[in-house]
Amino acid sequence: MSGSTVEPHDKMRSRDVSKVARGEQAPRPPQRSPQVSRAPPPSSTTPKVP
Repeated sequence: MSGSTVEPHDKMRSRDVSKVARGEQAPRPPQRSPQVSRAPPPSSTTPKVP
């Protein structure tokens, strides 16, 4: 085993990373959370003044 040889898996992974960097391959979609995507109602954030 010499240092110049690259494992097929590593070569494939590096190629995929470069594709994502160039925008040819769609990146992993972000995980959506209802608490993050939806803002709380203004009634809960604004103090109630009688």
